[in-house]
Amino acid sequence: GAPIASAEEILKYMGEVIEENGIGQHIRYGHRIMRCSFSRETNLWTVEATRLADGAVQVFTCSFLWMCQGYYDHEKPYIPPEWYERGLGDYKGDFVHAQLWDPDYDYSGKRILVIGSGATAATVIPAFAEKAAHVTMLQRSPTYFFCSENKNELADRLREVGIDEPTVHRVVRQQIMHDQDLMTRRCIEEPDVVFEELKELVRAFTGKPDFEFEPHFTPKYRPWQQRLAFCPEGDVFRAAVAG
Repeated sequence: GAPIASAEEILKYMGEVIEENGIGQHIRYGHRIMRCSFSRETNLWTVEATRLADGAVQVFTCSFLWMCQGYYDHEKPYIPPEWYERGLGDYKGDFVHAQLWDPDYDYSGKRILVIGSGATAATVIPAFAEKAAHVTMLQRSPTYFFCSENKNELADRLREVGIDEPTVHRVVRQQIMHDQDLMTRRCIEEPDVVFEELKELVRAFTGKPDFEFEPHFTPKYRPWQQRLAFCPEGDVFRAAVAG
């Protein structure tokens, strides 16, 4: 299996989990939660939702409410107010927030500026680079990336010799946890050595032994002081090398 799965694979997996556990009948698709309130008298939550199919308001009560939507406002994504004070309104190009991305938007031949250097930027930049005229990444600090093939050799090998799936899952998970623990400790104990190793991986995946890290790919912090991101096939660096 690949460390980074495609949307298609994730949906397929979710479908299997729903089916295996018989929870499909309890899921209400096409509802948007508008507000929630808790009553001390009844010890119940009241959840008001709009049914998107016909706009009808639905009211549910529950004794346990678990919200998993993260801390983002899905209606009005955050944009720093000072950007407007400094003339964002005068910008003539298309200004698109990642949260409100339209999959049908055609960026062929456009000059694109991506604000940020984290996981989202690393995901969209190689995709943009295929059709855009030019892509620029605007960063406060670069991010550390761990470049690797998008596959797990241990999982592939265990399957090849006929090990059953539950065991493959258990062993591969244990290996990943071990590797991540080791990497985290090494980032604390020998950050400079780790950075050199991360650079070597970038050079290997781009096929450029003289890949230049100064100044655009040298972060302002030590590895793992912020999240170390996985970079499948070194694609974001390959895009940079391609110009």
